[in-house]
Amino acid sequence: MASFRLVFLLLLCFCSAAFAELITSYCSDNTTIASAQMSANIDVVLRQLAKNTAKNDGFSIATYGQGKDTVYGLGQCRKDINSSACSTCIHDAASYIRQSCYYENNGTDERIYYDNCLLRYSDQKFFGIFDPSVVMNFYSSIKPRDQDFFRVQLETLMNFVISFAVMPQNKGFMKGSTAVSSSVDIYGIAQCTQDLSTSSCQTCLKTGFANFDKLCRKQKTVGCRVQYGGCYLRYDTDPF
Repeated sequence: MASFRLVFLLLLCFCSAAFAELITSYCSDNTTIASAQMSANIDVVLRQLAKNTAKNDGFSIATYGQGKDTVYGLGQCRKDINSSACSTCIHDAASYIRQSCYYENNGTDERIYYDNCLLRYSDQKFFGIFDPSVVMNFYSSIKPRDQDFFRVQLETLMNFVISFAVMPQNKGFMKGSTAVSSSVDIYGIAQCTQDLSTSSCQTCLKTGFANFDKLCRKQKTVGCRVQYGGCYLRYDTDPF
């Protein structure tokens, strides 16, 4: 019964997600903005992303500047939110990203993650590259009642959402759920940034899933999020 319900939910039309909230930001401390021109170019890129992401099916990239002052940026929303929610999230991210990293030496590789969107800019061209060197994880302190069965159902769910997400027609996104008891479901989501190729998306998601034991307390928790620059995985017993 659980497997049928899982497949059914995966094939449902996408619907609007809940109101977005700020999850975290990554602020590089390896390099700092070297010139006023680069700082100005960052602002141009952020304005372009805020303007274009929602209008472009929830994804956009931008490049602005010349030589060492060139800035690269990417914005993406969750595939299942509407254009209005996407626009709000990206505008909030663009307005806050530099402020969120102000005390980290104003680095040249900054990323901000909301529930509904993500935004990144860098002085290095990162488009199409899966970089596993930066990973963030967040997990619940609550343990499921039947940990062994929970883990079996969770692995089934995440394998399904990953396999569906990497299908070209799904553009690197899928979500679903499955039951662990009569009153408890697990909800799962997988998403890649749309600049990644199918193979890079698959590598990113499978790398995250392979690290669940390390990053999600051996999957003995009711919720966890694993976030790379190019993809993220999340599961929870609360819908999202």
